[in-house]
Amino acid sequence: MPLARGTSGSIVLRSCCGSFQIEPLRRSFLATLNRTPSRYNNQLGDALRLVMLAGRQGGSLFEVTVDDSFAAGHYLRNYKGKCENPHGHNYKVRVTLAGKELDKAGLLLDFKDLREVMKHAIERLDHQMINDLEPFKVLNPSAENLAKYFYDEAKAQLDRVTAGRVQVKNVTVFETDTTTATYSEL
Repeated sequence: MPLARGTSGSIVLRSCCGSFQIEPLRRSFLATLNRTPSRYNNQLGDALRLVMLAGRQGGSLFEVTVDDSFAAGHYLRNYKGKCENPHGHNYKVRVTLAGKELDKAGLLLDFKDLREVMKHAIERLDHQMINDLEPFKVLNPSAENLAKYFYDEAKAQLDRVTAGRVQVKNVTVFETDTTTATYSEL
């Protein structure tokens, strides 16, 4: 499968099933796979993984991760089952950051600063009925939507604190020890 340079430095993969532009950040190659007939998925998936790995060569990333927790109640709208009734969880939130450059102290971001980034969002939900708080008065407070909420909150704080040097890689919300939902945009 030949590779070519597209506009704005992107990589274009040409294969028997068409041409696919792979953006500089290599966003969600799974979306491309989902648009491709299943008999080509393995071949195309292998090629995309190689392109993703090639794009990372020479571009090492540092990561830091912090876990925090809170207790809150919620119920799911438009859901049939036990979770449509008010109930509670002892949630755990895991935030992972990524960046190419360390600061003068040799840190991507101090763990205490990452905890501070998370603090506002966690304190806002702790010991509350999540459905009574924005944006969850309208948005269903599922683990998936909570993960995106924490992602957005952390991203907004980090943009101010690090001027884009550090990015949120992903956020995972644990409803229980064995059930999680993760949100990412990288």
